[in-house]
Amino acid sequence: MRGARLHKGLDIVCSDGSIVYAPFDPDRTSGTVRAGQRLGVMLPMQSVYPEITSHIHVQMCDRSDPTPHF
Repeated sequence: MRGARLHKGLDIVCSDGSIVYAPFDPDRTSGTVRAGQRLGVMLPMQSVYPEITSHIHVQMCDRSDPTPHF
């Protein structure tokens, strides 16, 4: 749970400035993402959410648990 809402994903801590790569082949609304594909660079989340730990949130489209993929 996150406050009043259910947290249906996996949060992975990332260092600010680190390159984020796709951990596996997920579908997206336009095109496909492949494992190992560069997705972007982790920006400091603290500029938007003070005191939060920078992280990526992985959530499956079908709401299943993403943990087995890691």
